[in-house]
Amino acid sequence: MVVPAAKTTCKDRWRQIPTKVDRMDGRTKFLVTMQQGNSPQQLREMCEDHVQLIVPKQYIGTYPREFQPNIWTVRRFIDYVKTVVS
Repeated sequence: MVVPAAKTTCKDRWRQIPTKVDRMDGRTKFLVTMQQGNSPQQLREMCEDHVQLIVPKQYIGTYPREFQPNIWTVRRFIDYVKTVVS
């Protein structure tokens, strides 16, 4: 099952996702956002809480370089969902 959450900006509201979907503990939670850039600390916390960040491709460069390979594009997320559903 794939259940994405969407937030215009992450700020601290991304923390609502793990608590709202606690039945999915340990499984990946998907967050689609239009926010450009996040702090390294926030990105580490998202990773620890199994939150997969998804942004438009053109926004990936606004995130710290060391985290960019782990951030999904919207296209990658759609392709992932297709493989899970089929």
